[in-house]
Amino acid sequence: MVCVDNSPNSWRAADMAIAMAKRTVSPDITLLYVDRFESFKQKVMEKADKKLADNDIHGQGVFLKKGPKSIGETIVDYAIEHDVHFVVLGSTGHKHQAGNAHTVGTVSGYCAHHAPMCTVLVKPKM
Repeated sequence: MVCVDNSPNSWRAADMAIAMAKRTVSPDITLLYVDRFESFKQKVMEKADKKLADNDIHGQGVFLKKGPKSIGETIVDYAIEHDVHFVVLGSTGHKHQAGNAHTVGTVSGYCAHHAPMCTVLVKPKM
């Protein structure tokens, strides 16, 4: 599962996950987008579906509207409920871009510490 927030680093994480998936026998990826607003939902889901189709990867884009839990909690809960093998996400999102390559954002930090499965954090391009 790859978590995207439409930041450049989240799409970099998606590209890395797709590259890893291509090395497996039957790749299947979920691109998960969690937000409290639905304003970017269609744009992000279309980009996610196109990225999968362009790479011949079976999978789907999934949108979850953020509820009372944090985005990190929502991601971890989804991963557990859907028996995800590993989570890939950018180490930082929109607020921290390339200048902070050594910083881990709140969402990625939460996932890395609380997800029971392997979590891969992808650094921004320097």
